[in-house]
Amino acid sequence: MHTGGHPDHPITVDVQHHYPAVIDDVADGSPSCRNFLRSAWYAGDVADGAATLVARMRDGTPFAALPTRMMRPFLPGVRAVAGSYWPFRTLVVKANTCPKAIRAMVAHPHFRRMFSPMWRLGPVYADDPSAALVLQGMRDDGWHVLARNMGATWRLSLAGLHGEGKWPRKSTLKRLRGYERQLIARHGAIRYEVINGADWNDNVCGVLADIERRSWVGKQENGGDTKFLNRKARCYWTKAVRDTAIAKALSATILFAGERAIAFSFDLRSGDGQYSIASSYDEDYAPFRPGKIVTYHQFQHALAQGVQWIDLGAGDSGYKKEIGAEKGAEIHDYMLVRYGWLAGVIARFWQRGEV
Repeated sequence: MHTGGHPDHPITVDVQHHYPAVIDDVADGSPSCRNFLRSAWYAGDVADGAATLVARMRDGTPFAALPTRMMRPFLPGVRAVAGSYWPFRTLVVKANTCPKAIRAMVAHPHFRRMFSPMWRLGPVYADDPSAALVLQGMRDDGWHVLARNMGATWRLSLAGLHGEGKWPRKSTLKRLRGYERQLIARHGAIRYEVINGADWNDNVCGVLADIERRSWVGKQENGGDTKFLNRKARCYWTKAVRDTAIAKALSATILFAGERAIAFSFDLRSGDGQYSIASSYDEDYAPFRPGKIVTYHQFQHALAQGVQWIDLGAGDSGYKKEIGAEKGAEIHDYMLVRYGWLAGVIARFWQRGEV
């Protein structure tokens, strides 16, 4: 689309259609807890106007990629960072990128042409290193940052609590073993299947969709917030796992009773942590707490694989507190506005969630 440097900028910037492979180059050098943010991670977001701004050092080495799409019909002509809502939407910046390079990127004519008069970043964690770097660069360049709070995430210090003998609690394990015995007595032997890497295929997604279809969420009039029963969401994940690195990062732990799949946990491994994206269970089996059974099994498997912490996302704080999770980073949704007068107009609507 556009390419070029500027004599006053120590960088070059180009804008490319869709979500190019260069995103992978930047992701490979990003913080370990963000290295799943690859081209395929964004590819499932098929909204209009998909384009990525890529910033490079003068030697051609890319250090930042901003994958975006249009926000229409909500705000025609306004861009938003693309990607999955789960666990967050953010851009890709290499670790150790200096603030000077980011300021140069933000001040570049191609950046201003692409993102003026305003654009959206988020929802994203308030402590996201890449977002924080770019937000500071925006402020330094005179942009107005409108932030609305979307709550806070809950984080379980899995390895730490386990090392202190506080997880899992003996009382919790006793209850779970009781549920397992009841489940086996009524429906036959139970087993687990862990899907990861090359295991991902359409049949697996179909099994997960069937569980969601029989869940209380899937039985809602609009289909609820399902990840595989919803065709658009399922398309997103099937595109994401075409990338072998993302396929290895994503896992599904499925609980079977007899020959029937009755619950699953869908998770994302990144660095020494894990993001819990979704879980679901067949409502017919609710008395046996299959959701809790599969979740604890998955946590134990994650611990054995070296996972130090698990991010449980926002909301439903009751059961998260019960298992030992504590509040983590706040989740913010940002609108970055070039002009003060426009920021004044949009701020009220943004805070009320009307934009």
